[in-house]
Amino acid sequence: MAAGAFSLVLGFVFIFSAGSVDVKFATGSTQTLRVNAERALKFIEWKHKGNLVVEWYGEGDPTQYRYNAKLNTNTGDLTITMQNVNSGEYKCQYQYKDKGTFDEITFQVEVIDPVSKPKVTCKKNATNITLKCAIDSSAQASFKWKGPDDFSHVGDSVHITNPEAKDSYFCTATNAVSEETAEFKLTDCPSQGNQDESETNNLGAVIGSLIAIAIACSLGTLGYFYHTKKGFFRTSATTNNSSSYKSAASNDGEPAVVTS
Repeated sequence: MAAGAFSLVLGFVFIFSAGSVDVKFATGSTQTLRVNAERALKFIEWKHKGNLVVEWYGEGDPTQYRYNAKLNTNTGDLTITMQNVNSGEYKCQYQYKDKGTFDEITFQVEVIDPVSKPKVTCKKNATNITLKCAIDSSAQASFKWKGPDDFSHVGDSVHITNPEAKDSYFCTATNAVSEETAEFKLTDCPSQGNQDESETNNLGAVIGSLIAIAIACSLGTLGYFYHTKKGFFRTSATTNNSSSYKSAASNDGEPAVVTS
């Protein structure tokens, strides 16, 4: 009975948790989840959403299961090149050589697409300019502006009254893992006349293309009917000539004479 009770006690595994750490990483970046072990280890195990990533039993090379993750057997740290699939909970259990119990640390990882370099477009009239900032990627982003005389603004667009042509404005796109800035010089903003001319030219090009397509379709239709009718008349003429020949041949047994 005593031996059975002693075995039951040995069956318990004590795990001391160091808590959970929330981290956000950019897609494509190489990041390290740090355990920062204080002394020599004899066991390390990393799991992602409950699935084994890598494990090590104190000697030899670690056994890898997914993500081509790199384990530092001295510190317990795990290094991964982050993709969207790497979001989620990572849990590391490790054991020091001089300690019978296990320690544990958890990371809540969120992988986010970084913002691209913003692009600025403008519209101009006689008294003001409107600048609008956008990014190409689907990443979520917030925008802020800076300009002359300590000008600042939060949002993707800004309206400038009585602008100075020499001035420049800076749009910055940010999210939790990245930041990109673009400069826009007001001298690069076309005048209203140039904008109207450009829009008119674009409209003219579209209309011209539609007219060309319509003409090509009409010519093709006319060509089809021309060749169809030409073939019909040729067939009719051949049939009539053949009938005239047969009719002449039947008169008095004399040779037929076909006149065109």
